[in-house]
Amino acid sequence: PESVKAALRSCVRRALCYPLLRHWRLSLALIDDVTRILERGKTAVLKALVACRFTLLRSGEFGYLLNRVWVDDYCIWLQQQPERRLDRLISALKMGHPEKTEIGWPLAAYEALASEIAQEEHE
Repeated sequence: PESVKAALRSCVRRALCYPLLRHWRLSLALIDDVTRILERGKTAVLKALVACRFTLLRSGEFGYLLNRVWVDDYCIWLQQQPERRLDRLISALKMGHPEKTEIGWPLAAYEALASEIAQEEHE
């Protein structure tokens, strides 16, 4: 479970710093979406990975490389895993979302600053 918590913290950090839309609740919704896909079983996870694979292939010349480096290996790995391993992962994901204080960034201070700036712009 600690490695799952560490992975969740990293996932939330990436979701808060890279995309166009950076929002705490959206980052947590991502975890819930992944959990729901995992709950549907290996077939659903494999379908989601294949959908990602096709999206990457259509995204440009480097999509093929990204598939070879990441998605293809996940597809192969997933098919070799017993259902009980996915069940343990689902249980670990359901143990709770990371808290803002666990992310390692002063998120409360950032939110306060953003609110202050928005209020100043509104006035």
